[in-house]
Amino acid sequence: MRPLLGLAWAVLLGLALALSPQGGLQGPLQVVRVVDGDTVELAGVGAVRLIGIDAPESGYNRRTSGPEEVRLGLEAKAFLTRLLQGKRVWVELDVQERDRYRRVLAYLYLEDPKGDWTYGARRFRQVNLEVVRAGWAEPYTVPPNVRYADLYLQAAREARAVGAGFYAAGKAATLREGVRLAQEVLASGEAYGLLERYVAFLRG
Repeated sequence: MRPLLGLAWAVLLGLALALSPQGGLQGPLQVVRVVDGDTVELAGVGAVRLIGIDAPESGYNRRTSGPEEVRLGLEAKAFLTRLLQGKRVWVELDVQERDRYRRVLAYLYLEDPKGDWTYGARRFRQVNLEVVRAGWAEPYTVPPNVRYADLYLQAAREARAVGAGFYAAGKAATLREGVRLAQEVLASGEAYGLLERYVAFLRG
C-alpha cells in the first residue's frame, strides 16, 4: 500500500501546484515588516497572519515553551525576513478573513517567473508553503480555512525527511499547536480527514 500512497501524494502535490490560487489574488502590497515566522505587516492592511502554518514563537510570552523555541522562532523570522524584505506580495483570502486578534488571515504570494503557481499570465511562489518547505513552520489548520492543508502536510513531511530548518534537531519546536489543532478540528465537525493525516504526520 505504501507505494500507492506515495503515488497518491505525488499526484495530489502535482495537481495542487498546477492550479491557480483558488481564491484569486489581490495586490501587490508592500511588506512593511516581518513580525515573526508566520506574521507580517503589509502597507494599507496591517498585521497579516499566514494561514495554515505555525512558526515557533520569537519572543517570550504565555505561549512560549522556553528559550529553545525562542531561538528557533528568531531563525524562522530571519528566514521570512530574507524572503520578503523590501518585496511586494499578492494576497489570497479564505473563508474566514480575520482571526480573534483582528489580523487578516491570508495566503501570500511572491511573483517569480520560476514559481509553481500561475495566475493569469504571471507565475508565483506561495510564501506560506515556502516557510513549511524550509522547515521553519509546522502545518496548523483551523477550519474553515483548509484550502491547502494537505499541501502543507506533505511539504512538512518532506522537510522533516531531509532535516530542514528546525527538523535538523530531529524534532519540531513544539507540538503544542498540533494538540490544539486536533481539538479544534474535532470540535468543528469539519475534519475532512485532516485530523487523521495530521496524526500520521506527527507519528512520522
